[in-house]
Amino acid sequence: MKILMMAGEVSGDYQASFLARALREREPSVEISGTGGAHMKQAGVRLSHETVHLSSVGFLEPVRHILPLRGVYRDVTRVVCEERPDLAVLVDNQGFNLAVAKVLRSLSVPVVFYFPPQIWVGPFLFARSVARNSRLVISAFPLEAEIYRERYGANAISFGHPLLDVAKPSGDPDAALRDLGLDPAKPLVGLMPGSRPQEVKILARPMLEAARILLAKNPSLQFVLPVAAEHVRALVEKEVADAALEGKVRLVRGNAYTPLSRCEVVLACSGTATLELSLLGVPSVVAYRLDPASHWVARKLSITPYVAMPNVLLDDMVLPEIIQHKITGEHFTAKALEILGQPWRARRIRERLLGLRRHLGEPGAIGRAAERIVEEARRGKGGK
Repeated sequence: MKILMMAGEVSGDYQASFLARALREREPSVEISGTGGAHMKQAGVRLSHETVHLSSVGFLEPVRHILPLRGVYRDVTRVVCEERPDLAVLVDNQGFNLAVAKVLRSLSVPVVFYFPPQIWVGPFLFARSVARNSRLVISAFPLEAEIYRERYGANAISFGHPLLDVAKPSGDPDAALRDLGLDPAKPLVGLMPGSRPQEVKILARPMLEAARILLAKNPSLQFVLPVAAEHVRALVEKEVADAALEGKVRLVRGNAYTPLSRCEVVLACSGTATLELSLLGVPSVVAYRLDPASHWVARKLSITPYVAMPNVLLDDMVLPEIIQHKITGEHFTAKALEILGQPWRARRIRERLLGLRRHLGEPGAIGRAAERIVEEARRGKGGK
């Protein structure tokens, strides 16, 4: 059995790695190749290209990556023609993966979209193409799968959100904090500026500025900053050094769920991180910034007034959001202090976040998705 697996963003690479391991458990002889990043490689996926450093957010921002992605597209197309996989699993990365899906369909290679393009922003731009070019759509959200089926005619299903199985602290949180040189008895604040260089360049500086202000107000505060991917490590280290916060902000590499679970609040880039933190029961202040033209387009196309996925799912501004030019150290500080200084408010946010789980299905989604993908691969080529 040969499966092509393609991811672009760090979050997609991360989720694809769990799926790859689950596929191997069910079909030990499976050969999985494709594009992605370090997590997929560690899971035994043979990568022809590492692509996580080429991801970006927005409608205009991806333009800067067109030339390298054209090379990846040509190589992937050639490999598919030569090797003819039994199935392709496309993970998020909507623009690039939709282009690949059309080629795969023309070659009668069945396509499964895993984490398909989200329908909350510009659904008509992608959903019909996803439905037309896929055999199966596996959505993380039951409501999204329903919309894909009923509005766009996709063969869509949801087995639940994989983060229900993944976003959990492990081991002793106090020991984890001590290993980082932190005092478990002192309050902890998290900083998550994102996994893309574009995000880190925009968000790290105001987040670190907020950390300086918060420290001046409360010297007992401690800070952790998970390094989301190796390709942003040097950039993150430079930002921390430029802010003169070396030693004050502890960088975390690898699984950061355990220290994050002890945070009072996290300043977070909009994206998967907000859902991870919510499942940990941690309040966050969510930041979202695009090129002004991309932001204008996004607001015109969006079917929701919210940008943080927990707020979208709960249909309420549960987590405070800071948008576009309002992203400053002062605004981050003010929103963080509303949570740090008002225990009742933090408690209320945590109570509301508990309601998220009913929107995410049942645990075990990764295993169920892997079983279905193996079934589809056994059916082989010739499907939609």
